[in-house]
Amino acid sequence: MEDRKRIAIVVLLLAVLALPAFAKPLEVTLLCGPYSPKWPDGYTDTGGFASIEQKLIAAYEAETGNKVKVMTLDLSTGSTMSIDALVAAGTPPNVYADFAGRVAKYMVPQFALDLRGYVKDLNDIIPSVRELVTKNGAVYALPGTTWGVAMCVNDTILEEAGYKLPKDWTIDEFLKAATLIKAKVPGKYATFLFAENQSSDQWWMPWFYAFGARVYAPGDYSKTVINTPKGLAAVRFFKLLEDKGYAPPGAAGLDDDDALAAWGMGKVAFLGMQVGHTAAMQSAVDQKLLDKPFKFHFAAFPHAKGEKPTPAAAGPTLYLVHKDKNDAMNKAAARLAWYMSGPEYQKVVALGGVGYPTRKSITATSGNPRDEEIAAVMAKNGVCDFGIVTQTFSGVRAQMFPLLAEMYTGKLAPEAVLPKYEKAVNDILSGK
Repeated sequence: MEDRKRIAIVVLLLAVLALPAFAKPLEVTLLCGPYSPKWPDGYTDTGGFASIEQKLIAAYEAETGNKVKVMTLDLSTGSTMSIDALVAAGTPPNVYADFAGRVAKYMVPQFALDLRGYVKDLNDIIPSVRELVTKNGAVYALPGTTWGVAMCVNDTILEEAGYKLPKDWTIDEFLKAATLIKAKVPGKYATFLFAENQSSDQWWMPWFYAFGARVYAPGDYSKTVINTPKGLAAVRFFKLLEDKGYAPPGAAGLDDDDALAAWGMGKVAFLGMQVGHTAAMQSAVDQKLLDKPFKFHFAAFPHAKGEKPTPAAAGPTLYLVHKDKNDAMNKAAARLAWYMSGPEYQKVVALGGVGYPTRKSITATSGNPRDEEIAAVMAKNGVCDFGIVTQTFSGVRAQMFPLLAEMYTGKLAPEAVLPKYEKAVNDILSGK
C-alpha cells in the first residue's frame, strides 16, 4: 500500500512539473500596428504561418498555455489615441508596441513594468539602445527593430574631386574633401544644410555627436547638456559650411525635400539619410533630371579628432509591458513582449530589409549592401540619444531649427544659439 502511495505521489509531481510555466491560462492583450513584414524571399522556417507575428504568437501560446488577444493601433493621426482610449476606459493593454516617440508617453514607473527580473537576455540589446529604455536603472521597454540614419556618400563626386575616403574619417578629412569638391567639381557641394522646419532633423543632429556633444546625459532627461564647447564647435561647423559655400546657400529656407532632391540629382557628396531615401536617385533618372545613376555607399558621420566614432540616428519600435497587480500577468506579458521583439522577429525583419536589429546576437541583413553598411555603423558605434523616448520629444525637437535658421541668415551669432536652445529646452523639461 505504501509503495502505491509513493508511486501516486511521484506521478502527481511529474504531472505538475510537466505543466506550462504559467499553469493558469491567461488572456494577454497586445496592442500593436497592423501585421506588415512579409516573409523574406527564400525564408523556409515559416511554420506554415502567414506572418512572423502569427508564428510567434502561436509559439508563445504553446509554451505558456495563455491566449493572446491582438488589438490594432489606429495610426491615422500618428497620435497615441488608441492606447489613450483603452487607458481611459480602465482596460490598458498588457503589451503596447509602437514607435518609441509614442510609447514614451507611457514609459513611466506608474504604468510600465521594470523588466529586470522578467527578461533574462537584456544584455543582448545594443548598449546605447538599452540606454534609451532605461531610467534610474530600471528597464521599461524592450526595443524591437529600428530605422537607421548614417552618412550617404556619393562616390562618383569623390572620384571627380580626386578624394578617397579614409577608414578613420575625421572632421578635418571632411573639410579637406569639401575644399576639393568646391575647387574641382563646379555646381556640386560637399553637403546640404536645411532649417526651414524640424522634419528629418535626424539627418543633421548626428553632427553634434560627431563633435562629442550630447543632447542629454545618459538616462537623464531632466535637462539638456548640449551647451558645451563641443556643442558650440558643431554649431560653428554648420556656419562654416554655409560661409565657405560647402553647402548650397539659403539653408534657412530649405527643407529635407530640397536636400533629398539635390542628393538624388547627384549634386551632394555627403548627406545623412536612410536607405529608403536613396530611391530619389532613380526617380531623378526616370524624370531625366540625371543622366545615369551614380555610385554611393553608407558610412558613419566623420568625427572630431580625439572623439569616438559617430553613432547612427535611430527610431526603434518599443514593446512596453503594463504593470499589473497580478504578478502572474506581469510574467506572462513580459514573456509575450520578449517573443514579439526578440531574436527571431528581429532576424526576419532584418532579412526582409524593413528594419535593423537592436540585438548584438542578430547580424542578419536583407543582403542589400547599403542595409549592411548602416547596420554595421549601428552595431559598432551605437545610436544617438535625442530624447526620442521622452514625453517632451516633440516639443524639444522644435527648438533647434529656428535658431539655426537665424544663424544662417546672420541674425544670431553661433555663440548665442546653444544658450537660447538650452533655456527653451530646459523650460519644456521643467514644465514651464
